[in-house]
Amino acid sequence: MLLIHIGYYRTASTFLQKRVFPIIDKDFKFKDNLKIALENIVYPNSMRFNEKEIRNNLKNYISLKGMDNKTRVFSYECLTGHPYSGGANQNEILQRLKKIFPSAFILLIFREQRDHIKSMYKKYVKDGGKKNINFFLEKRSSFHSLSFTKSYLNYYDLITKYQKTFGKKKVLALPYELLKYSPNNFISEISEFLNTKVDYKTIRFEKVNESSETGLFELDRIINNFYNRDPIIDLFVKDNMYKKYSNFVKSKVYTVIPKILLKKFEYKLENRIETFCKDYFCENNKNLQKLVGFDLKKYGYKL
Repeated sequence: MLLIHIGYYRTASTFLQKRVFPIIDKDFKFKDNLKIALENIVYPNSMRFNEKEIRNNLKNYISLKGMDNKTRVFSYECLTGHPYSGGANQNEILQRLKKIFPSAFILLIFREQRDHIKSMYKKYVKDGGKKNINFFLEKRSSFHSLSFTKSYLNYYDLITKYQKTFGKKKVLALPYELLKYSPNNFISEISEFLNTKVDYKTIRFEKVNESSETGLFELDRIINNFYNRDPIIDLFVKDNMYKKYSNFVKSKVYTVIPKILLKKFEYKLENRIETFCKDYFCENNKNLQKLVGFDLKKYGYKL
């Protein structure tokens, strides 16, 4: 059996890739898997996508001979599309996955939209982002520049598309909040879906790849303006000298900033996101709740 974990971005993907998937698939390697997913499924444009060549590159995932009662895992959180591009290539990735892995099982994790946006924005700043939340949310797409869009977080639309393509019984969609508040049940859902046993006692439950603490994102953003780095273009560029200097400056600044001011920054961010979302996701979330069978209102989803 092949399990493809497609995302979403900022829904505990790194935790799954480092703490859970190596238990399910003992051959799963975090960095190798990421490189394979990017170079074969995500990066090739429509002119360069060579199905025959890519099938050969991914033969270890396609050929499951001798894998009876075992599961291989293929994972990249932006197989649902990247938020900075508004998920512009969601459907193209879906069709590629179906061509290369027609019998795969699909795992998708979603997150309450307002909390999701806040986490994405904080991660953008943590990675070196300089723009404020208004720019992040309202920047308009053009033929030459893509940006975040609300529709990227219409989970129901994407889940139903995967169900139609791969089959309802082959798609598992779980709320991120289930992992947050009931981790044992979260793991049990995945175990039952794969018809395999994953002992949650062997898993180290911890937050991996966290965004910044309350209010600190705004100070990070201001400090980022003194460094010529882009969180998208230079994402994989390592500058240890800058990081060391930046962390030193931040550690000194953080000690003198009143907590009440940090809470104010956090409140303003949450209020801006609330205004941006309004009731946009309500109808989609109602359909989503019926589809996945979880009480999403309990987790703070707007219905």
